[in-house]
Amino acid sequence: MQTDVLVCHQADGLHETWAKMRDRNLKCLPVLDLAGVPLRVVYAPDAVELLFAETEGDEEILRDYVMGIGYQ
Repeated sequence: MQTDVLVCHQADGLHETWAKMRDRNLKCLPVLDLAGVPLRVVYAPDAVELLFAETEGDEEILRDYVMGIGYQ
């Protein structure tokens, strides 16, 4: 018996990887290189932390722009 395993690849972006995890309610997802060799495992809390870090920078830029400070 064989089961296909859902994986992401080294070239996949964080948003694409998170979408796969979210859609299937996964807590972790293996990352493969282009040859199919396992590199690491992405864990949901780590992915969420990185996604939040991306948006925090965006919020600061938007706040500065609205307050008239401009882009830094």
